[in-house]
Order: sequence, then C-alpha cells, then structure tokens
Amino acid sequence: MSALFMTPDTLHCWKEDMTHTRLTLLALTAALVCGLPAVAHAKGAEQDAPWGTCRPGKLERSVEAAQSALQVAEKKAGLEMAASLDDLAILHFLQGDYDKAKWLYTREQMVLKTELGPDDPRVSASYSLAFDAGRASEKAKAQGPDSMEVAETLTKAGQLYHFRGGCAKAEALYQRALGIMAQARGPEHSDVANIMANLAILYGAQKRHAEAERLFLRALAISEKSLGPDHPTVAAMLGSLAMLYRTTGRVSKAEVLDRRVEKIVANLTSRP
Repeated sequence: MSALFMTPDTLHCWKEDMTHTRLTLLALTAALVCGLPAVAHAKGAEQDAPWGTCRPGKLERSVEAAQSALQVAEKKAGLEMAASLDDLAILHFLQGDYDKAKWLYTREQMVLKTELGPDDPRVSASYSLAFDAGRASEKAKAQGPDSMEVAETLTKAGQLYHFRGGCAKAEALYQRALGIMAQARGPEHSDVANIMANLAILYGAQKRHAEAERLFLRALAISEKSLGPDHPTVAAMLGSLAMLYRTTGRVSKAEVLDRRVEKIVANLTSRP
C-alpha cells in the first residue's frame, strides 16, 4: 500500500462552523448509539463526537437518528443540510453500504456547489468522498468486503476527513480500515503499520499524545521488522515521532530520532 502515510506537517485539524442545533443532534446521536454522555459533546465541535467508538451492532440506530436529523435539515436546506448529508453518508460508509454513501456524498456536493460555488474546496472534497465510496463499492464486490483494497479506500477517505478537520470521522474510518487490513494482511504487515501511523498523526493533532506515541512505536516496530530499519517509510515514521516528542517537550528524544533519520537518508542518497 503506497502513498497512504502522511507526515504531520501536512495535516491539521480545524473546527468547522455549525449551528448549535446540529451539534446537539450529533451529541444525542452519539449518546444513543455509543452509550456516552450527550452533554459533554453538545457544545463541542463535530470532531469531538465519538464516531470512532460506536459499536458496529448499534450503527443502525445511529443511522436512524441521522436520517431524522437530515429530515429536519432538509426543511432548512443550505449548509446545514449538506452537513447532515455528510453525517449520514459516513455512517453508511462505516456500515459498508458504499452505494448509499456515494449517493449521499453526491447530494452533498450538489448542495455545496449551489451554496458555495463550484470552486470551493468543500465541493471537491465531497466529490472525492463520493469517488472513494464508489471505489469501495467496486472493490467490495470484486474482492470482498474485507479486502485490502477496501481498507486502502477507507484510509484515503479518512485522510480526506482529516484534511477537512473532521477528526472524529477520520478516526472512525481509520479504525475500520485498520480492522479490515489486519484481517486481510495479518497484524504484523507494513500496510497495517501505515494505517496506525495515520491514526497516530491524527491523535497527535488532537493532543492525544500518549495514544499517538503508543501507536507510533507499534507502527515503527512492525515496519522495522517487515521492511527493515533503513526503509524510507521507517524514516518517515521516525520523523513524525520526533515531531511528537518536540511537541511534548522531549527534545533529547527527538534529537536521537533525528540522527537516525539523517543516517537513513544519507544511506539512501549514497546508493548508486
């Protein structure tokens, strides 16, 4: 699996503007499905809603709640409707109902194009998500719902949500992709480590530093074993972990990793 590992300097999370009504609906939906307190999330941003912790057996109830929220938003139309379409689309994405997710993302794209104009980046993002959902549908039908190709598509969709600032949705997609890839390739495969690294970067951006470090170390151990200690992917992960150490004030640890990265790069560039 290539081009799926992103470095932290290319990523950030930002909070999108939403009405208090939609935030409350998201919080109540999360509470209904996941058994988590709604009040803690009702005033937060979308990425604070615990999408990634929802148990698969209860996703159906979450879909029902999101459908009800969409019915309310459709009466108002505009950006609130687009946001509700996105909320429902990702739930179908997580369910494996990729065709329905594609249809919802396409609807979202049309609403955003009307409201924001065709050149707004959110329009192209919705187009990309619709494309990813369509590709996941094709791969699931051709190779099976738990194939590595499906996991790759889920990871790419997770990266797009990360770029958009939808960190909780990105986490849910990464977690789903991680489970599928571990089953398809085995838990010690480098493709599994790549998804772990993406998830670690996401946690770092959310200041969940302990979780980020744990995943980076696990991803590094897998990559060093499967690819070798001097592989470019290992260097990228070392650099990401060094940045995390700097962020948390552990400069000496970061410098040790920097020297390892420099050595790997020097070895790579000296090869004929």
